[in-house]
Amino acid sequence: MALKDLLNSCGEFLPCTHQGAKFYLFNPLTIAEDLDAVVSGSATRNGNLLSAIAFDKEKLEGVPVFRTRETYVSIYCTEVFKRKVQSENLGGLLFSDNLTHY
Repeated sequence: MALKDLLNSCGEFLPCTHQGAKFYLFNPLTIAEDLDAVVSGSATRNGNLLSAIAFDKEKLEGVPVFRTRETYVSIYCTEVFKRKVQSENLGGLLFSDNLTHY
């Protein structure tokens, strides 16, 4: 678990089993609004979908991944997390600045 030490402080690892394979699902528990890290007025929507949001990087120092109350669908990360994933050559994650692109 290459990311365990980095992620322990901001969420929980939930043990899962699927078709006999054991793995862990990470559930981020850190919420940007609790850290006052959402830039005021930055959240915009296109209909019901969040299309833009900005974060105060200083208030997210030491927080590798987090969610917002604006949408619990997306998980956001800092550059620290992104660099760690890349340095470990981990796959399966999509990093994008475009919130409406999946």
